[in-house]
Amino acid sequence: MFACNTSEHASTGYSPFKLLYGRDADILLATGIEDFQPKTYESGQWLTYLNTHLPVIHSDALSKIKKAQEYQKKFYDKAGPVVYKYKAGDLVKRHNLEKLTFPKKCRSDPWIIVKYNNPEETSWIIQR
Repeated sequence: MFACNTSEHASTGYSPFKLLYGRDADILLATGIEDFQPKTYESGQWLTYLNTHLPVIHSDALSKIKKAQEYQKKFYDKAGPVVYKYKAGDLVKRHNLEKLTFPKKCRSDPWIIVKYNNPEETSWIIQR
């Protein structure tokens, strides 16, 4: 968990640790434990730092997230929606909600489409 919280995420450009605490985490390796000198700050000085730098970091991360979302949406939209064109008599597998034993099969044996259930042709009546 520490590795995930201290590594930079692609969408934000920051680690979750830095977004929360305003600084990078101190990662101590076995060779550097003896020489480690933690930074100390006065409470007021640290509070001033957080009040000035955290909003800057957060707004930068937010703009990077929006940019990443637009980039990802562009590729999602390019693929287009998945539309299934079934007709009566086609064989389909339905999601199995009945079996409660282990191992649970996600899909059942093939079912036959009997007819459409709505005018938009997005719901079907099926039978074994």
